[in-house]
Amino acid sequence: MKTKRLIGALLSASVFCSAFCIAAPASAATHPNLLAGDANGDGVVNIRDVTEIQRLLASGTEPDEQTVQVAKTDFAHENLTIEDATNIQRYLAEYDDRNTREVGKAAFIWRSNKYRPALEEYQRYLDQNLSSFAFNGAAYVTRNGRVLAQSAVGTANTAEGKAVEMDTLFPIGSVSKQFCAASVMLLQERGKLSVSDKLSKYFPEYEIGKNITLHQMLSMRSGIRDYVNTDSSYAGHENPIDEFTLSEDKTDEENRQIVLDWLFGENLKFTPDKGWSYSNSNYMLLAMIVEKASGEDYHSFVRKNIFEPLGMSNSSFCADTLGDPRVCEDSSGEDFDSLPYVYKWAYLNTKGDGDIVSNAADIDKWLGSLREGTILSKESIAAMTTNYSGTNNYGYGLSLDGDIVYHGGDISTFESAALTVPGDNINIFIVTNNAQAAWDKNLSISTVALRVAKKVLG
Repeated sequence: MKTKRLIGALLSASVFCSAFCIAAPASAATHPNLLAGDANGDGVVNIRDVTEIQRLLASGTEPDEQTVQVAKTDFAHENLTIEDATNIQRYLAEYDDRNTREVGKAAFIWRSNKYRPALEEYQRYLDQNLSSFAFNGAAYVTRNGRVLAQSAVGTANTAEGKAVEMDTLFPIGSVSKQFCAASVMLLQERGKLSVSDKLSKYFPEYEIGKNITLHQMLSMRSGIRDYVNTDSSYAGHENPIDEFTLSEDKTDEENRQIVLDWLFGENLKFTPDKGWSYSNSNYMLLAMIVEKASGEDYHSFVRKNIFEPLGMSNSSFCADTLGDPRVCEDSSGEDFDSLPYVYKWAYLNTKGDGDIVSNAADIDKWLGSLREGTILSKESIAAMTTNYSGTNNYGYGLSLDGDIVYHGGDISTFESAALTVPGDNINIFIVTNNAQAAWDKNLSISTVALRVAKKVLG
């Protein structure tokens, strides 16, 4: 959601699973406990397990498929050597009082000197790109669930002197759209709706747009005007948010109806499916359709069906987190209450198009689910990540760049990008509260995320 005028013109590294977690066929079971890191099968990952791994690697016997899988690193797909096992053994010996499963998993790859230069290079590259403008925010780069690079820079709360940390919450703007698209796909999987449904089924009063399909809205091919973004390409209608009048004397639903009445009376920008135009209105309407099809409030549906199953305990919505000290402040310095009501309403009442507040660890969980099919079926994920718009490279709430799947977002003074490379298990999330600093350098946060992804891909 691009409300650049809205205000002012408006993790600590986690320890992750190592190569021990690679799945292998059950038939290769000579050393079944290797996959859990418990090489000698005594129920504890400790120095004796590493000795067992070293013995197996040094034996010179032809290993079975499972042992081969354990001996590989899913970071670089190279065989583990005896020297690597020795380094691991040395590390574990230094922490003999912490012989836990997590220490063993982390030590297996990350404490091997073999990978330190690559990690340092990724960190340098990330820092270099962030320092090219006055970055104030958080960045998180993972591969196979392991942190490759991360950064938390600047101030989260000026009044309290709180620094940005990896778990700081940020509004993520249009990165929210993929969650709305996922909600639609979940309901299609459950037989509650179809992406081929026409708008007349849900909004019979919308005569001008009655033949528009959910597919066309998801892929930004509907021709529906954007209710909030400025649009210099649509002469005479450059500032849509100035074309309707909202009032603090009315309820949220009454004001929402004012927006709908305006939208449903507007001509389409083009014949549906004959063009492409980014429009927040598509996703505002899709969120309302999710409510109609599910019988639930949209935010409740997302919490129950996405946030909770994925353990995204730090994710919520703009309306629920206004004034929450855990949320990074915007950089405008303006008092929210002093803004024109239409801008406050747009920030607090958006659903589907730019409503989510989250942090790096939670977005990493979500991106992982797009790769692993934790929430959605493979068919639904494939539909979301198909390019329906040629050079516009847009799927369902997601942009595409070759094998890279991503989306940017900005709301208020915040700008973010969430990116994943499914085939290479790379996730990147970058967010700042000072979007203008990047724009002043002709940069977007999505551009930075794409650069980092391509660096990791080599």
